[in-house]
Amino acid sequence: MAAGALFVDGDRVLLVRKTYGERWDLPGGYVDCGPLGDDAQSIQLDRQELDQWEWVPVDELAERTIPRLARRIQHAYEAYGSGTVAYLEHGASPTSAGR
Repeated sequence: MAAGALFVDGDRVLLVRKTYGERWDLPGGYVDCGPLGDDAQSIQLDRQELDQWEWVPVDELAERTIPRLARRIQHAYEAYGSGTVAYLEHGASPTSAGR
């Protein structure tokens, strides 16, 4: 399983570019579900895998990331700002139709 983390600095979020891809993404990596304690999990990403990192204004996400990721980050940023949790499917809020 993989996970990403949202780091926020005002109206900017931290994006990284990994050496094995040419796209910007959230920092993250594989989730280690080892014996770290009571259901503890950690996210590990080897620094050697990072090519670049940059604080990117939220209104520039669409220019830096694929559409699904831009939507996901935008919803996560809005949830962060309002102190709520967002449930997303493919980077968008699921509709009740089709459920």
